[in-house]
Amino acid sequence: MKTMKKGVYRLNNGDTIKMTGVDYWGRELFDLEEDGKKHRFAMVDGRLHTITSDGEPDCPLKEEYQLDREDLERKREERVRHEVDWSESMEYKGHTLYRVRAVKDMPELGLKKGDRGGWIEDPSKVDTSVWIGDET
Repeated sequence: MKTMKKGVYRLNNGDTIKMTGVDYWGRELFDLEEDGKKHRFAMVDGRLHTITSDGEPDCPLKEEYQLDREDLERKREERVRHEVDWSESMEYKGHTLYRVRAVKDMPELGLKKGDRGGWIEDPSKVDTSVWIGDET
């Protein structure tokens, strides 16, 4: 299967769609060009949705217009910026906190893969696509 470039993903119907940004609420936005027209969609819980005139996600697209399973996984991997280092923890005001580490180079933040970041209590409540600074 052909490897797509970063930010471009394959749909189940074979078309390609491009991630073009993020809205104010952190939802990824995608553009699909079809028959000379550009259509914008939002990703909600791993599924593409139409967008209302005021920018809110509306209806999920049919399965044929959803991201191919392999490309959906690739998109998730591209976004991941940190992982929890379970071997490094500390107690703070009765809570156990765990250190995060960068999983890839992030030159825009001056970080290299493996650099230590801040502390979190519950990894399930933190989006892995954000970077958590050293004293956070």
